[in-house]
Amino acid sequence: MSIPDLPRHWTVHFSWQAFRNSLIATLALGLALGSALASSVAAQEGKVATATVMAVLSLVLAAIISITVVPRLLRRARRKWLRLSFTITQEGWFYVITLVVLAMAAFNTGNNLIFLIFSAALSILIVSELISNVNLRDLHFKMHLPAVINAQQSFISVLSLQNLKPWLPSFSLAVEGREPSSGSARSTGKDTIFRLGRQVYYPFLPGGTQSRQKVGMQFGRRGRYLQPEVEISTGFPFGFVKKRKRMRVDQEIIVLPEIAAPNEFFEMLPLLNGALESHYRGWGSDLYSIRDYLSRDSARFLDWKATAKTGRLKLREFTQEEDRKCCFVFDNIFLTYDVTDRPAFEKAVKLCANTARHFHQMGGEIRLVTPEACTLFGQSGEGLLEILRLLALIEPVSGKTHSLSELARDTAFKILFTSQQRGAIPTSVWNSSHVVFMREL
Repeated sequence: MSIPDLPRHWTVHFSWQAFRNSLIATLALGLALGSALASSVAAQEGKVATATVMAVLSLVLAAIISITVVPRLLRRARRKWLRLSFTITQEGWFYVITLVVLAMAAFNTGNNLIFLIFSAALSILIVSELISNVNLRDLHFKMHLPAVINAQQSFISVLSLQNLKPWLPSFSLAVEGREPSSGSARSTGKDTIFRLGRQVYYPFLPGGTQSRQKVGMQFGRRGRYLQPEVEISTGFPFGFVKKRKRMRVDQEIIVLPEIAAPNEFFEMLPLLNGALESHYRGWGSDLYSIRDYLSRDSARFLDWKATAKTGRLKLREFTQEEDRKCCFVFDNIFLTYDVTDRPAFEKAVKLCANTARHFHQMGGEIRLVTPEACTLFGQSGEGLLEILRLLALIEPVSGKTHSLSELARDTAFKILFTSQQRGAIPTSVWNSSHVVFMREL
């Protein structure tokens, strides 16, 4: 945040209601204190009635403030305390023990010099606490991640920490990944982006500025990754206490399936390309079929050799070279799913994703159909990205009834990934698809 943006920041974070409540509480406390002093003066002058009235007024004002203002302040302080924790360092324990020894020596000897030294040492501890609290105030953390991330792919992430305090700098800040609580990502089976144990250090952060650190990252598997919060810690100024503060981040990314090297399945792709071409009839260069001539057909494609052999006019049909379409059907429903099926399922997801990438690079129109969602045919990078995101989040489903014929009813050439056994595929689907059996991978 720059200096010209500071007034806008104050306007956003300033609350007139909180300012009014604080002003009223301050005036009420001043009035209560004045009433107590007036009661004391009246009692000394022998004005019992005036002293009683002032004392009662002071007590009433104090009671009102205790009932209305103090609980609100405690709630605000409790919200801050819940996000703060601390650990006393080895140096801090040594300092505390020294303070205890000084206190015992001062009270036993009554030496004013020892009392003075003890007071100075105690004040240093209090000042250290106040400075560390200010050091952790008004900080904003954000992670800048690439738009597209694949599993097992190394990349650079930029972690930025911004000091929102206008003029006060912050020193010696360490940002560490924090595991989610039981009610967030951990309970839903999702992983964190910036894991526990990883740390980024910011030695100095001037007021109204931000600092960026580059961190290398890699995600081991596909899926959704969350970062609910991080932990910022500091030992500034004296290192007696390491204070920590939790900070909300609420960032989320989807890691796409891994880019795999060519294997035996990709060696079959030229054959699949031929099946893709032969599935469409058109006016290309490869022969599709020979059929009887119809009146609406063009005479320039007559096959005279076939006509002479059969005595009937025969027409040559060719494969369509444009508008190549391939529909990927991913059947993630298992009749009986077991944890031992997980490796085969993950391999099928990776195989489907990389085959979709291959056909996209060929310039074909592709789509994905699953029991839960489907995409439209397209050749754009956005369409491929939508397919990869669906595959990144797909999970096996057990015990749900479904019709494979209904799922794979598309008339385009299909590559079907299914958990069903051989012999259970409908004839209509088998004749128009290349079937990949997950359990055989």
